[in-house]
Amino acid sequence: MNKNKQNIVINEIIYAKRKTIGIEITNGGKIIVKAPLYFSRKDIENFVYRHRRWIQKRFERIADLKKNYPRKFIPGEGFFYLGRKFELYSKNDQDAPLIFDNGFYIREGELCGAKELFIKWYKERAKEFVENSVLKFSKRCGVEYRSVKITSAESRWGSCSKKGNLNFSYRIAMLPTFAIDYVVVHELCHIIEFNHSKAFYGLVEKVLPDYRKSARYLKENGYLFRL
Repeated sequence: MNKNKQNIVINEIIYAKRKTIGIEITNGGKIIVKAPLYFSRKDIENFVYRHRRWIQKRFERIADLKKNYPRKFIPGEGFFYLGRKFELYSKNDQDAPLIFDNGFYIREGELCGAKELFIKWYKERAKEFVENSVLKFSKRCGVEYRSVKITSAESRWGSCSKKGNLNFSYRIAMLPTFAIDYVVVHELCHIIEFNHSKAFYGLVEKVLPDYRKSARYLKENGYLFRL
């Protein structure tokens, strides 16, 4: 373990035959630095210090995850829909198990199966928004797609097969509409460029000139939109 003069604890340094240096923050809050063989300890400490704000943000994210996840599905807890957080309430006089009305209302006795109810509800909403967005942006991208499917994926927002089959996570319904549009355009552009090359992002930019704002938003806040 190493501690530099700014009191940032470096828990592990991994030297390897690589050209760049990188920082990894584990879910347990440990700082691991992967560095080229020729980097001195002082070089590493200076690099870590220059990235102290990023490190602090990562620590705040870890603290937020520990505090709010996994979900407890209890009244008073907040759940995202189209980028906004709405409170969960419990009621005993509603027909449907889960209802949204400027807040989430779950029927008493259904809390034990709340996660499944939320996933089902999000899938239904995601299908509506995604299908409309795909229809609109496929024309702007000048591409044809084969199918659109809403999945239970937890680790990625969307995917595209070489045959033009588009898959999107139910979690997309939790995102602001500008982020939904970005995910859709991102996958549509893969029908033309099946990679993340400069040419690919050039296609994305033609359709969404400010796509970097959405990409940055997902990178910084994506961890919040989960069950």
